[in-house]
Amino acid sequence: MEGVHRVPIAESQFCRNGDLKSDPTQCYLGLKQTREMLNITVREDGKYGDQEKSSLFLEQGIPIEKFVRLLNTYTKEKSSARALSLHAHVVYMGLEGSSVIGNLLITMLVETGLVQDAQRVFDSTEFRDQCSWDNLISAYVDGGDFLKALDLYDLMKYFDPVHLSAYTFMALIKACTQLKDLERGQALHSQIASNGWLKFDAFYVSSLVHMYFKCGLPAKAQGVFDELQVRDTVVWNAMITGYAEHGHGEEALICFERMQLERVVPSDVSFIGSLQGCGCIKATERGQELHSEIVKKGLLDRGLGIGSSLVDMYAKCGLRVEARQVFDRLKVRDTASWSSLMAGYIDYGCASEALDCFKQMQLEGVSMDAFALVCSLKACGCFWASEKGQKLHSQILKKGIEMDNSLGSSLVDMYSSCGLFERAYEVFNSLSIRDTSAWNALLAGYVEQGHGEDALKCFDQMQVEGITPDLVTFAYCLKACGSVNDIERGVEIHEMLKRDGLEGERFVRNSLVDMYGKCGMVAKSQEVFNNLVARDVISWNTLISGYVEHGYAEEALNCVKLMQSDRISPDATTSVCSLKACGIIGARDKGQEMHAEVVKKGFEDNPLVKGTLVYMYAKCGLLAEAQTIFDELPVREKVSWNALLNGYAQLGDSESVFGTFEKMIESGEQPDLVSFLGVLHACCHAGLLDQALVYFSVMTNDYGIIPALEHHTCLIDLHGRAGQLSKALELIERMPYHADVALWFNLLGACQKWGEVKVGTRAFEHCVQLDKENGTAYVQMCNIYTNAGMHEDAKRIDLLRERMQKTE
Repeated sequence: MEGVHRVPIAESQFCRNGDLKSDPTQCYLGLKQTREMLNITVREDGKYGDQEKSSLFLEQGIPIEKFVRLLNTYTKEKSSARALSLHAHVVYMGLEGSSVIGNLLITMLVETGLVQDAQRVFDSTEFRDQCSWDNLISAYVDGGDFLKALDLYDLMKYFDPVHLSAYTFMALIKACTQLKDLERGQALHSQIASNGWLKFDAFYVSSLVHMYFKCGLPAKAQGVFDELQVRDTVVWNAMITGYAEHGHGEEALICFERMQLERVVPSDVSFIGSLQGCGCIKATERGQELHSEIVKKGLLDRGLGIGSSLVDMYAKCGLRVEARQVFDRLKVRDTASWSSLMAGYIDYGCASEALDCFKQMQLEGVSMDAFALVCSLKACGCFWASEKGQKLHSQILKKGIEMDNSLGSSLVDMYSSCGLFERAYEVFNSLSIRDTSAWNALLAGYVEQGHGEDALKCFDQMQVEGITPDLVTFAYCLKACGSVNDIERGVEIHEMLKRDGLEGERFVRNSLVDMYGKCGMVAKSQEVFNNLVARDVISWNTLISGYVEHGYAEEALNCVKLMQSDRISPDATTSVCSLKACGIIGARDKGQEMHAEVVKKGFEDNPLVKGTLVYMYAKCGLLAEAQTIFDELPVREKVSWNALLNGYAQLGDSESVFGTFEKMIESGEQPDLVSFLGVLHACCHAGLLDQALVYFSVMTNDYGIIPALEHHTCLIDLHGRAGQLSKALELIERMPYHADVALWFNLLGACQKWGEVKVGTRAFEHCVQLDKENGTAYVQMCNIYTNAGMHEDAKRIDLLRERMQKTE
């Protein structure tokens, strides 16, 4: 059919899609069908001259209304084949550049899903109307090409400033939300506000609220919300969900209450967001109230969303039994409900139970989605189950599961949490898009594994590559600064937060409180805390923990009182900090009072709380109580062993110290510096030099532990007591630490006891060098010379002492 080859444009445009792409005859028939519908005389040979092409519509007398009707018909039918045939005919006739026809074609092609064809028509059309801009921008947003949509909007503002529809503005806000493009999002906000659409249009407000929350600016979201005069369920849900998803549980619940006070009927989404809010601040009582309300309204059986949220809420509050009960009562358990249970176990530190859930989920034939895999990988990271994690990775690759950013970041997180940083980097480098969440996963691994310096280097590289840090990034960096005591870098990051207007975010302020506290700047930590607009249990715990960590026990306990007066209910973490504070100052009565409170609140079964109870009782000298609680521990961690061991050492009960140490070894727990210090203290108390030397040798040779100054001090003290002063001096000179004045002074005292002149002279010289005003050292050295019959030397030392006193 020779005529077909005279329309190469039509062939390339029409024949590349659908079932017709390999049949040129069908292409020609498609064109012929279109012409017949338009009542155009079709020449048998399909040949038209150039003049005929350009004037065919006019000569045939075809009204434009008929052409429009045909366009509308194809648009409603969503027929891409017919749309392409009509497009091919327009191209063939040289009419694609016509403004009227071009704009109509753009609408039809977009509506039938042919966005790239619409773009080509758009580019060739001289004058584009509002409908064309609206349709093409919205099509790119609907198709997930958010950057293209925003670029097209920028082009429109520059070349063709038309008034876009409300729907298109909402689509553009969605694009900014997905890309976290705050700059263009705020520009759109200004444009919408100038049009006066914000006061009464809840849909605009909901979109802007969602965008600001996504960009980590809840204060901005609240500002937009407050401007709206009439608020419906949709906009309230945007606020509740936004606050809950970003960890502001208290604000989410306040919104839920205000919503009801304004007589707006809550939907399933309202309850789901509120339950999420309860979970993130562990508001157990409020969560149980919501549960009752949900049951009363009959919402639990309506859909899986609320059931999964209840499971998640109870699990996050540490009520694993209740979470499991709700889960077991669900009529249908899908991936979301399994994932909620798994996520709850992970948050509570029960990674093994989460992995058991994943196994059972697979046995029941529930399909895995990305979130279930993310939970499983996180559990592997928490449980250090690197082999299981690698198997899951292989399973993902084998099944061809799409490696989206969330899943890729979870793999990076799993490998880095297990300390496998090479594998983490392999996955990280293989990601097509290394966004902020992927960098955060790498940062988190470094911070959690104690590699604070590497985390800060990672942060620097992230900025070099032009990746914008978010609130999570800053939080990890501040934590890294705290872990390596890098106050200068911490202050630098604080200044960055001020510059970007993020300092006011509570999540950031909590991290700042923590960083300053860990760096020992407790006054600055208190100052940042005082500037918090709203303080939740996390804020208080962060401040209290900083005080405890640096030995400010009284201040920590005062904070607990203020927290309760602020009507914030202490949680398990508060109890841990309070019990540690009681142990530091030996406040046994207060400690016992705290123990009763722990039992009352149901925190006693928490492994961390129970271990801290052992520490508190041991530090307060109540070893019987400490031993009883220790014996009840389901899993005895190193901290608990060390607390008990050093508690016995503090009381001078050497036999119990040695017995506890042996049991610790038998249990398979590896002793550390603290364990051996307790044992050496017990040896000092009992004067057991030979046994101390054995433990010292075991520590260095069997366990590869480098002794600290305190361990050397114990041995030196024992040598001094045994009269082996030359060996004591040899130990001091050989140890990899500079001896302080207290150590030299103790050796000088031993020399006075044993009448050792030579070693005593060396010890005296170091004492005076380190502390010239130490009068006691002069007296002891004078006594050593006098007892040795070296009276002239004694007079010389006495004269030096008198000169020193006159100088003072």
